[in-house]
Amino acid sequence: MEKTQLQTKRNSWNSVYVAGGWRLVFPLWSFSAVTGASKGNLTLVEDAGQAVRKEEVASEGSKITQMNEYYFLTNPVEFIHRAYPDEEKWQLISKPWTFEQFAEIPYCKQDYHRHEINIMSDFCGILTSKDGECDVKIQGKIDTYFTYKLYFKHTESGKKISDDLQLTRYVVVMRESGCWHFQIRFAETGVYKLEILGGGKGLAHQSLCEFKMICSEVKENCRPVPLNPAIGFGPCIDTERAGLKAVSHICAKVDVRRRKETVVSFNFLKHVTVEARLHNIDCSSADLQIYINQTISKNEVVFKVSVPKSGEYALQINTKDDEDELASDDFENACNYLLSNDKEQNAVKEVKKHVNAWKASTQEVLRMEQTQIVPIRSVRQPKKILEDIMRATFLLLGEWEASVKDWDYIRKLLEQSGNKSVKSRISSFTIKTLRKNICKSVTALTKDHTVEDARKIGHGAATFCDWVQKAMAAKETVDTYQNYLQEGTDYESDVFLSSDEVF
Repeated sequence: MEKTQLQTKRNSWNSVYVAGGWRLVFPLWSFSAVTGASKGNLTLVEDAGQAVRKEEVASEGSKITQMNEYYFLTNPVEFIHRAYPDEEKWQLISKPWTFEQFAEIPYCKQDYHRHEINIMSDFCGILTSKDGECDVKIQGKIDTYFTYKLYFKHTESGKKISDDLQLTRYVVVMRESGCWHFQIRFAETGVYKLEILGGGKGLAHQSLCEFKMICSEVKENCRPVPLNPAIGFGPCIDTERAGLKAVSHICAKVDVRRRKETVVSFNFLKHVTVEARLHNIDCSSADLQIYINQTISKNEVVFKVSVPKSGEYALQINTKDDEDELASDDFENACNYLLSNDKEQNAVKEVKKHVNAWKASTQEVLRMEQTQIVPIRSVRQPKKILEDIMRATFLLLGEWEASVKDWDYIRKLLEQSGNKSVKSRISSFTIKTLRKNICKSVTALTKDHTVEDARKIGHGAATFCDWVQKAMAAKETVDTYQNYLQEGTDYESDVFLSSDEVF
């Protein structure tokens, strides 16, 4: 509800001092309620991983008479989540809230407090997406299980959600450090509502809290998660109850690389039969079974998993109790991991971004007129910034470090024409064979200079400065990626390495 709407809502309740403490009594909510009320501005689009398209119908609802003991002697610490008094003193809490704080909190219902839920992410009811995603983290009792409903607010969005978009598994549920982490992926811009529900395992879930989410940009290459397990992704209490203790990975997400094995291991806590399955939205689980190798020792099970191509995969670990004669013959889901090569793909994107920037800078050098180089060559007493930039330029082009300390030597190099001209040498320059000592020297020469400062000397100096710095940035990202791979270049295509090559 917007701030202006909240300010128009008026009601009355009583403060009572009983048994040595303050409590609140809300007579209206203690004995009556409204059921079935709806503004008709929501469309349910995903329910616990299943695509839905159910548009609410506007209705004033029906008033009913019922006893609700929650609003009789309510704890003020909980009551402030539902109603805000005119006078601060009647909040009856040690750290009073401002109206702005009250207006921006999540909509926390009475079962939120009954189940002793805590919101571990930002305690804000209006979330704005970042890179097409929103995150909510909550914590409850160890035996509380959570699920969700995702709604599209078509009235506030100014449109209805696309008919051809079916949101199946666009919310990732992860278990991390005792928390349930809901990560929402947005495939369409607009305003959404996330409703978190919770309760005992296998029991009916109650609505706990709600968040408004504003998405102004969709997630790049937004695709559904391969699996939506009831226990979420990541090792948890269910894993240990199913007879396994995670050893190699304690987080929900596992970084993987194409064509390289990832080892996932567990210790046995009891005698169980174990199976593993790999899921991907583009391949059948049966076809992916060849990419899992399972070995069992006395008290350990090890899975060696590889992925055939880029993308996101789900590794599902199931167990069956060998000791309990009354146990079902069916396998029980013990643990799930979300396997992703996002780190590798992001590294490739970073390489491409910097190499493309360097190539664009190379084109700027090649477009320079000789009249823009002549002023540099004509200088007899260069300023330090100009001397450093040109020394760095020719160091990259293979000149000896001792030679480029002589400014007259640099001037002679700038006089060269044809294949020996500075522009020709830059056009065939490659970062592939650059030695570390050269990179270190070039960085030392240029780290304190900016293109803006070089532009005060002249256009030519600024162009060479930009080229040197972008070449070094490209080299750094390439080296970082190669170190990440730990086995040399493994690009999907050889994405660099000279300024006349194309991705």
